[in-house]
Amino acid sequence: MIRKKGKKIKINTHLNYKTVSGTVDNRNPKSVYVSISSWAIPKIDEDINYDKILTSINNRVKRTVSNKMNTDMFDSRRYIIDFDMKSSGIRYGKKSFMNCEITLYQKLKLKLNEDNLQLELKKIIDNVIKEVFTENQYFSFEKKKA
Repeated sequence: MIRKKGKKIKINTHLNYKTVSGTVDNRNPKSVYVSISSWAIPKIDEDINYDKILTSINNRVKRTVSNKMNTDMFDSRRYIIDFDMKSSGIRYGKKSFMNCEITLYQKLKLKLNEDNLQLELKKIIDNVIKEVFTENQYFSFEKKKA
């Protein structure tokens, strides 16, 4: 039996977000992922339908990844966005955990630690944070809960 060997690399480039790149099989890296996690703090003290807001955030992540993806390295028709934040627990004055995992399918099957792959993954993280989370009108984000 051949065991798959996953790998993770921390990317500490953002003050308010925990960011990681990884693959589930570094020997045969067909896909890679980036994970962006943080604690979201509501900015508005009103009764808001957060289901619609979270759907909008998810759609903005998809658009950003689709528009900014390097199509020489990744298959633009195959990617997975898993944006996870529960609307039921969101309250003003209370932090809620947010995680966004983006899985990309490689054309070149580069190993995770290769510089040009890491550079592209960092660009995707930077673009998503800048265009979706930093400019968000409903939430601010912090790396830690406390």
